[in-house]
Amino acid sequence: MKAFPRDTNHECPVELKPLSKEIVSKCKGLPLVIVLIGSLLRVREKTVEEWRTINVQLSWELINNSSLDHIRNVLHLTYIYLPTHLKSCFLYCSLFPEDYLFRSKLFGRLWIAEGFIEERGESTLEEVAEVYLKELTDRNMLQLVERNAFSATVEFRMHDILRELAIDLCQKNSLVLHIRISVGSHLRWIYAD
Repeated sequence: MKAFPRDTNHECPVELKPLSKEIVSKCKGLPLVIVLIGSLLRVREKTVEEWRTINVQLSWELINNSSLDHIRNVLHLTYIYLPTHLKSCFLYCSLFPEDYLFRSKLFGRLWIAEGFIEERGESTLEEVAEVYLKELTDRNMLQLVERNAFSATVEFRMHDILRELAIDLCQKNSLVLHIRISVGSHLRWIYAD
């Protein structure tokens, strides 16, 4: 149902049913994986060609990316299909502790300060940051915790498995240095140039 909006009564078109069953079977019944793949498919074209491409990419991830376990292979695919402007925002969330409760207003300002938010027409940078956050929560890359009376996100968090994936991606791409401090188990992150 996640892949099909309300205007289609949450029904899978007949021509996509075989592919959708094949894609779901690769999720091995794991709820987070099913939700994320459904969110990915929702924003893609509802064509056999597009879904076949995603299915092939999913198969490739499961076979060739042996450094990640099954769940993270599938999650990696959802990251690959994130629009470029959302990738930095998503990865940035991994710099904060596990189960950290993000306040959207503050976090939008942090994204702006880091240069992740692009100007869009007449919208303020804060408004664009809200749009980015909505896109990430709609794709279930970030979990909505609380909305305000106007349906805007007030608080969100990052699922621990997605955080681990983001940390791995940052380290693999030398985006941050992971430093363990001898004082307890605190972790600190810094950007590497």
